[in-house]
Amino acid sequence: MTAAFSRDAFYLLTATGKAVRVRVGTEPWSVDLIHTNVWGAAGITLCKDTGEFQNPSLFGRAFLDGDGAILVPTQVFLPQDRADIDLAWSKLPQLRKAELIQSGFWPVPADKEVGWKDDVCFLRLDPATARFTQVDHSRFDHLVVEEEKPFTIRRFKVIEPTQAFTSEGGRILPLEEALRTVESAPAPKARPARPATSVDPSPAPGPAPTKRKEPVPL
Repeated sequence: MTAAFSRDAFYLLTATGKAVRVRVGTEPWSVDLIHTNVWGAAGITLCKDTGEFQNPSLFGRAFLDGDGAILVPTQVFLPQDRADIDLAWSKLPQLRKAELIQSGFWPVPADKEVGWKDDVCFLRLDPATARFTQVDHSRFDHLVVEEEKPFTIRRFKVIEPTQAFTSEGGRILPLEEALRTVESAPAPKARPARPATSVDPSPAPGPAPTKRKEPVPL
């Protein structure tokens, strides 16, 4: 579970998909269950059968985006789609294919989950509308590594459930990295001091006196 405060309410979000809002702006406080399946609301289908592995495998610390929305970093197991299954099948040796066909595991029914793949997403909650969406991948692709196995899987480069994130200029960054960037930024250059000038206390000489012209006698 993770929590965040935005505007006049606390929001509690769980990995199972529930979202609770606790309004604290007025007395008495009110508690509302605003979602029972935030994954479905955000357009994410989690793989149902992941064996002993927890899904999502990471449900990180919530933080505020620049516009006041609440973001949650997650790493999930998604069911393989038909293209993934066909690609994996094409990579198998003929002997393994024959074994799967003989055992009745191939062809795979269209409505059956077969395996899963890792993916990374950031859930986004808009407090004004209580609506969940996903953050565009371009904002956090630098935090993710991709592997071909043989289909594409995506994982965080560093997986730490307690890692804090922030957003800066549209990009999502680990909080520590953002703080280091601020600390290492060069200080603004000081304007050069104007050269000192000395002032002579004695008064400046005035113009030379002009000779008075005497009248010419008649």
